[in-house]
Amino acid sequence: MIDFFNGKLYNYHDAPLPKSRGAATYTWAILLRERRWGLTIHKISESIDVGNIVKQKLFNFPLTCKIPIDYLNYKSKFEKKFFAQFLDDLISNTHFKTIKQKQSSSTYWPRLVTPINGFINWNWNADDIELFIRAFDDPHQGASTFLNGKKIRLKKCMKNKDGLKCHPFQSGLIYKIENGKIFVATSNSSIIIAEVYNLKNKQINSAIKVGHRFYTPTNFLDYALSTRANYKIIESTEAKTR
Repeated sequence: MIDFFNGKLYNYHDAPLPKSRGAATYTWAILLRERRWGLTIHKISESIDVGNIVKQKLFNFPLTCKIPIDYLNYKSKFEKKFFAQFLDDLISNTHFKTIKQKQSSSTYWPRLVTPINGFINWNWNADDIELFIRAFDDPHQGASTFLNGKKIRLKKCMKNKDGLKCHPFQSGLIYKIENGKIFVATSNSSIIIAEVYNLKNKQINSAIKVGHRFYTPTNFLDYALSTRANYKIIESTEAKTR
């Protein structure tokens, strides 16, 4: 196919190649605390996201970008002009000065399926749990855990900055509810959760009580780490959640 088009097949990748090859780019960006980002058009080759770069736009995400939808909305400000310039050059038969990707600078992060990979490990510290919950927030379904034997999803998380120190045995315990916000102990400090949903996407904050504990069974954590997303898994998971 590549030879048929004389090497003129192009792919758009919304990340600053050669960094962040693969998928789930904004979930990974949040987990990695990446603010320097970019849009890339590259030639399609036999391997994923490794072809020579034809056009690239680099920028910084502002600190106001907290969850994936924020990142998506912000980068969309650049996309229209980015694509228009590329199409103009393509139509006018402009000779593209391509740049070979530097393999030594490359990273690859795989596709994720939120209902499988998005389970919270309450052994993590407050910073890592906050990042994880934010990384699976809108437009995704939310990070998953359990409460009273039922699977739930958490969204709109922030680290609590009141200086509270916690022991790992307290992790997941709800120690305060104030103005609808849920204060949860972690292995070292605490986080604040603003939205809790059941699997029918109904917000259930009012059903949560002080003394309840969020927890994730180890078999769900093991499966999240050992399962690599593919289209068969995605289709199967989506069918179960309809």
